Amino acid sequence: SEVDLLARHTAVGVATDLRRACVRALGRIGAANALPTLVGLLDDTDTRLAELAAHALVELGAPGMETLEARRAEPAAGTALVLAGLKAGRS
Repeated sequence: SEVDLLARHTAVGVATDLRRACVRALGRIGAANALPTLVGLLDDTDTRLAELAAHALVELGAPGMETLEARRAEPAAGTALVLAGLKAGRS
């Protein structure tokens, strides 16, 4: 599936720009089966990649938001929740 293909390209050792692009795409697709990959990337040493994974989790809706709530104390998760709240307030 596209999710599996994109998830494989988020692995350590893949070019940073490609990893980040694949994480963005996973968020846009919004498939629930991307959840484990995105959660695993919240702890990535590339902090921008972790932030993108957190934002992608927001795009997954309730399952992603629940995951971020449980990890609110972590920088990427906390920031994504704040930004999601601000965005929702503007709607």
